[in-house]
Amino acid sequence: DGNIVTAGYDNRIAIHTLGGKLLGKYTHSEKLQYLAVGKKYIATCGYGKEILIFDKNLNLVKKIFSETVPKGLKFSPNGKYLIAGTGDIPRNTNIY
Repeated sequence: DGNIVTAGYDNRIAIHTLGGKLLGKYTHSEKLQYLAVGKKYIATCGYGKEILIFDKNLNLVKKIFSETVPKGLKFSPNGKYLIAGTGDIPRNTNIY
């Protein structure tokens, strides 16, 4: 929709306009390392086993507790599924 979504080591996910105006933010308890933006939702995760799902206004919709530490996030093209890799051996892909 023309806005910029960021997530980072400051434990914060934020939405900004192209002009830099802050539209919303959420501060998590840990550093955020991965970010996926889908048609309807935004997902982020850090070094723990928790994936956070937000709507486009950064309202927290759901927390997913994974058995593994997620490494990378990607929404499916239709936006129905969230895919997360793992850094553990054996390498697995989790689909939510």
